[in-house]
Amino acid sequence: MKKNKLSTYLVVIAVVTFLAIFTLIVQNSYSKMIGPLKQPQVNNLIRPIDPNLEIDTLLQIENRQEYQSAASSATGSGQQP
Repeated sequence: MKKNKLSTYLVVIAVVTFLAIFTLIVQNSYSKMIGPLKQPQVNNLIRPIDPNLEIDTLLQIENRQEYQSAASSATGSGQQP
Protein backbone atom coordinates (compact mmCIF):
# COMPACT_ATOMS: atom_id res chain seq x y z
CA MET A 1 0.00 0.00 0.00
CA LYS A 2 1.09 3.48 -0.80
CA LYS A 3 1.45 5.89 2.12
CA ASN A 4 -0.67 8.98 1.90
CA LYS A 5 1.52 12.11 2.14
CA LEU A 6 -1.44 14.32 2.93
CA SER A 7 -1.92 12.72 6.33
CA THR A 8 1.69 13.41 7.45
CA TYR A 9 1.40 17.07 6.40
CA LEU A 10 -1.89 17.29 8.24
CA VAL A 11 -0.30 15.85 11.40
CA VAL A 12 2.62 18.31 11.19
CA ILE A 13 0.28 21.28 10.73
CA ALA A 14 -1.91 20.08 13.63
CA VAL A 15 1.12 19.70 15.93
CA VAL A 16 2.49 23.15 15.03
CA THR A 17 -0.95 24.72 15.54
CA PHE A 18 -1.33 22.99 18.90
CA LEU A 19 2.10 24.23 20.04
CA ALA A 20 1.30 27.80 18.93
CA ILE A 21 -2.04 27.84 20.78
CA PHE A 22 -0.46 26.23 23.86
CA THR A 23 2.34 28.85 23.85
CA LEU A 24 -0.18 31.71 23.61
CA ILE A 25 -2.19 30.33 26.52
CA VAL A 26 0.92 29.90 28.69
CA GLN A 27 2.16 33.44 27.90
CA ASN A 28 -1.24 34.95 28.69
CA SER A 29 -1.49 33.04 31.98
CA TYR A 30 2.04 34.02 32.98
CA SER A 31 1.47 37.71 32.25
CA LYS A 32 -1.72 37.71 34.36
CA MET A 33 0.07 35.93 37.20
CA ILE A 34 3.04 38.31 37.24
CA GLY A 35 1.02 41.51 36.72
CA PRO A 36 -0.51 43.34 39.66
CA LEU A 37 -3.67 41.84 41.09
CA LYS A 38 -5.23 45.24 41.69
CA GLN A 39 -4.43 48.60 40.28
CA PRO A 40 -2.59 50.70 42.86
CA GLN A 41 -4.85 53.23 44.53
CA VAL A 42 -3.75 56.75 45.22
CA ASN A 43 -3.00 57.15 48.89
CA ASN A 44 -4.77 60.15 50.41
CA LEU A 45 -1.86 60.69 52.79
CA ILE A 46 0.48 61.34 49.88
CA ARG A 47 -0.52 64.76 48.68
CA PRO A 48 1.20 68.11 48.33
CA ILE A 49 1.83 69.97 51.54
CA ASP A 50 -0.17 73.18 51.95
CA PRO A 51 2.13 75.95 53.23
CA ASN A 52 -0.80 77.90 54.71
CA LEU A 53 -1.50 77.33 58.39
CA GLU A 54 -4.94 76.15 59.37
CA ILE A 55 -6.06 78.36 62.26
CA ASP A 56 -8.86 75.99 63.34
CA THR A 57 -6.41 73.13 63.79
CA LEU A 58 -4.06 75.30 65.82
CA LEU A 59 -6.93 76.40 68.09
CA GLN A 60 -7.96 72.77 68.66
CA ILE A 61 -4.40 71.90 69.66
CA GLU A 62 -4.23 74.85 72.06
CA ASN A 63 -7.57 73.91 73.71
CA ARG A 64 -6.59 70.28 74.17
CA GLN A 65 -6.38 69.14 77.80
CA GLU A 66 -3.35 67.17 78.84
CA TYR A 67 -3.79 64.24 81.17
CA GLN A 68 -1.02 62.71 83.23
CA SER A 69 -0.77 58.97 82.97
CA ALA A 70 -1.07 56.82 86.09
CA ALA A 71 2.49 55.55 85.68
CA SER A 72 4.04 59.02 85.71
CA SER A 73 2.01 60.13 88.75
CA ALA A 74 2.82 56.93 90.67
CA THR A 75 6.57 57.34 90.25
CA GLY A 76 6.44 61.07 90.83
CA SER A 77 9.40 63.33 91.42
CA GLY A 78 9.42 62.95 95.19
CA GLN A 79 7.43 66.10 95.79
CA GLN A 80 4.29 66.00 97.88
CA PRO A 81 1.39 68.42 97.37
